Amino acid sequence: MKMKHRNFRHVPFLLLIVFGLVLIGGRTAIAQEDAAFAKAYINGTTMIVAKIDTKRAQLPDALVKMFAGSKGNTILNELESIRKSLNGEPLYVMVDFPYSHAQTAIRIVFKNKSGIEMEKLKVWAERYQFATQVQGEYVLASMQAYPTSTKIAIEDNVLASTRPDLAPALQASQEYPVQIAILPPDYLWQTFRDLMPTLPPKLGGGSSSVLTEGVRWASIGIDPAKLQIHASVQSRSEGGAKIFAEQFPRMLAKATEALPLADSRSSIQALLKLTSARATGDRVTIDLNGLQELSKGTELVSSFANQLLGPLSSRAKMDQLKQMALAVHNYESANRVLPPNKEARNADGKSGLSWRVHILPYIGEVKLYGEFNLKEAWNSEHNLKLLDKMPKLFKSSPYPFAESIEIKPGYTTFVAPIGVDTIFGGVKPVKLGDIQDGTSNTIFFVEVKAERAVPWTSTEDYAFDMERPGIGLALDKDGNFLAANGDGSVQTFPGNLPSKTLIHLFQKNDGQVIELPK
Repeated sequence: MKMKHRNFRHVPFLLLIVFGLVLIGGRTAIAQEDAAFAKAYINGTTMIVAKIDTKRAQLPDALVKMFAGSKGNTILNELESIRKSLNGEPLYVMVDFPYSHAQTAIRIVFKNKSGIEMEKLKVWAERYQFATQVQGEYVLASMQAYPTSTKIAIEDNVLASTRPDLAPALQASQEYPVQIAILPPDYLWQTFRDLMPTLPPKLGGGSSSVLTEGVRWASIGIDPAKLQIHASVQSRSEGGAKIFAEQFPRMLAKATEALPLADSRSSIQALLKLTSARATGDRVTIDLNGLQELSKGTELVSSFANQLLGPLSSRAKMDQLKQMALAVHNYESANRVLPPNKEARNADGKSGLSWRVHILPYIGEVKLYGEFNLKEAWNSEHNLKLLDKMPKLFKSSPYPFAESIEIKPGYTTFVAPIGVDTIFGGVKPVKLGDIQDGTSNTIFFVEVKAERAVPWTSTEDYAFDMERPGIGLALDKDGNFLAANGDGSVQTFPGNLPSKTLIHLFQKNDGQVIELPK
């Protein structure tokens, strides 16, 4: 079957999630439970299957050392919390290559047994945009290819199919703590042959048959504690295996050059020298040894961890901000003004409820919106009871490697800048047409640090300091912050912007030119 369209651009993001989860890995082997699991959850679009035994979860010493440098580190605490919550049950991770936007793209499955701390696991799953569901003896957490879709697709039974390569792929790595089976579906190989007869320069160029004939499936075994990696690649023929083994070092070197890891280029090159590939019959064996010695310092491990976990966190936050901005635009289309409209304000022009409450009907929360008394303040006896019903769209998650500060239930770090000439926080309703500086030059929402979180129903927002307007913004590892602009776009800004520039971005009609560093 030939494929007409695929969502290729999501593959790198999906792979990042799988390898991020690998960091909590342990020992496992192919068994009857694998067969039962495969029958229920592996389908014709499944591309990657990882099995992780949480009983023997071990992080590399270098990574633990790096985490220990930040007291209360979020990532270290979270990985340990996940491990304990699973009570030693193996964790399966599947990455599918979806047919449609509604089909799930990533699925995490584990046994539903006594000792499992389901509530903790559900909180973790929802933080990263996974929908959870108990299905008989298993628990399924799933993420769609497009998280912004309003439909959460759990059932993929229509795609069920046998994958005979799964068993040998898992068997090939059964001696290692973590097993990852890469099983490209036949239709994907066909599409690859049709659309890419030659490899791109990033993979060394030449005929794509190096991959299409050299790889049928691959099995990767990882011992995280020892930083050992072993891979077996099943080729379609002995000739295909020989060519793939010969070309693999060049392909790996070219692919590495294209990665955004300039700060660790020398470490990556040293790592490549430790990699060997050899063909035996129709199978290629690839080993990466000596990584533990190379990474006694934390530079290499830190670089990889940041590259894996940073984009995941930023992507989730960008999706949240974009959905908020879209909801505000839909509110404006229906009410001719941005929230809150005139009817939602008192005689002084103030609203007792936040803009987050007023956009509830536009994020699929009509029922929750109906529970509020719009004539009362957010902290009235009636409305205060709804604080704990905060939609997951407003739930905050700290950036990786940031100090862990607990955010109270019902509090959010997604806020609007409020002050002189800002879009929100004034006593008169604002229209998009009132933004004379241009919607692309004016900020709707930002995210602030955990200690500045506010009740999601409250009219509290980001009352910034005119002298130091960026002092409370949440920054990523590179010192940047995310913001949703008035045009609905989400943009990354340097955290060290001059105060005047940041104030110009917060204000809607100051008439000043925005000059951002190149």
